[in-house]
Amino acid sequence: MVEFLQMFKSNKKLKNKYFIFLYFAFVAFMTLFNRKPYLNPLNNIFGGWNLFSSNGQFNADAVENVILFIPMGSILTFYARSMSIKKWSYVLSRCIMISLGIETIQLFLFLGTFQFADVFYNTLGGIIGEIIYLCFIAVQTHWGQVNAK
Repeated sequence: MVEFLQMFKSNKKLKNKYFIFLYFAFVAFMTLFNRKPYLNPLNNIFGGWNLFSSNGQFNADAVENVILFIPMGSILTFYARSMSIKKWSYVLSRCIMISLGIETIQLFLFLGTFQFADVFYNTLGGIIGEIIYLCFIAVQTHWGQVNAK
């Protein structure tokens, strides 16, 4: 066990894979395992767009979906750059596919409801994650150039 912990501390790739695994496990928990069975998953397929319900109560689902996928956008951007893929469409398409996959699993397992708003908000979170990652890289590159002078 001590050997593994020493290897884990010194191996950056292993740490990255571990934390990515934890993130995906968290996403699976939040979107699939933390749901109660729902008998009619297609009940409100076009709902969920509003941040406030008709009685004025705040609906946190949209915000949660955006926040949940921000790390996804950053992870996908990191891997796209490492594979020399620089198109924003890579992250966009992967976020849509992953989100549709989650919604489809929810549909077939009767967990929650299938909603296009969830796909939109998840994808928006992924795009925000991509932008945050690219800004971080730009700042890091800029500071590297400033310190080199």
